[in-house]
Amino acid sequence: MIRQILFTVILCGALWSMALPASESVPLHPELKAFPAAREGQERFVIVLPHKERGEEDAFLVELVPGKTMETDGVNQMRLNCRIESKPLTGWGYTFYEITGSDQAISTLMAPPPGTPKVEKFVSGTSLKIPYNSRLPIVVYAPKGFEMRYRVWEAPEELTAALTDADANAKQTESKDTSEKPSTQSFLCHPIGTVRKEGDKTTIVLDKQYQDGLLRVDQLTHIFVFWWFDQNDTPEKRAILQVHPRGNRENPLSGVFATRSPFRPNLIAQTRCKVISVKENVIEIDTIDAFDKTPVLDIKPASIPDWIKPDEAETKAQE
Repeated sequence: MIRQILFTVILCGALWSMALPASESVPLHPELKAFPAAREGQERFVIVLPHKERGEEDAFLVELVPGKTMETDGVNQMRLNCRIESKPLTGWGYTFYEITGSDQAISTLMAPPPGTPKVEKFVSGTSLKIPYNSRLPIVVYAPKGFEMRYRVWEAPEELTAALTDADANAKQTESKDTSEKPSTQSFLCHPIGTVRKEGDKTTIVLDKQYQDGLLRVDQLTHIFVFWWFDQNDTPEKRAILQVHPRGNRENPLSGVFATRSPFRPNLIAQTRCKVISVKENVIEIDTIDAFDKTPVLDIKPASIPDWIKPDEAETKAQE
């Protein structure tokens, strides 16, 4: 398991480390002079990492996280539609980073209970993990109004052995011999497409290989879209079994199987969506409480279409 090592610049114990704007006090680094000042309308953020020897650095990664501190309803998951791009510093062979995209937040669509207080929190965009290199500063250019945070990930020293086919078969035989124990069988599940959000338009874009499966979907008024809570895919969040629904502590503590919580052992979500149109491998829908680029697992009709006749067993049961 990768564990996080947090380096705090502003406040000891903060969840994220803060990258300092160039206008504030930045630790001096001899190579910082190679990087140009921020253009008009931009800020330059600088991260100077603690020194490590070359052999040590291979065990670390730095995660760069763009975002803003915003007022939220404290219930819905929010995310900025922005990302960090790496670019070459011409003439030096160095790399700098730039925040691109929008500072507008996208959000799930759960209705907060009446009287829910507003909460100020850091809303992040898409992060970027880069190699740890204490010999160079990390320089990020961003439109004014953005914040930069980061954290350092460290790999454990011990290595886990990969199984050969023979090892895997032996373990499978062993599991059959202990069938009285709770099942530990797992299943592979591959996304069939992704959620895409561009402005006011929301679509489900399927991989081309699954396009034939959309025959007659255009005749449906509503569909169930099954998707993956990929933003919560950590062992810690999968282990959560009880929550206060919608993040409101005034709601009684409940098991996740009695709620629509995004925290659950298997991160499967379901949303009922209105079908606007179907063209080739793209379904346009009214809305969905999932982020842009969320993996889609399956699609099913929200009700039995008129053109599907009951099978013989159903017909006899109704007689």
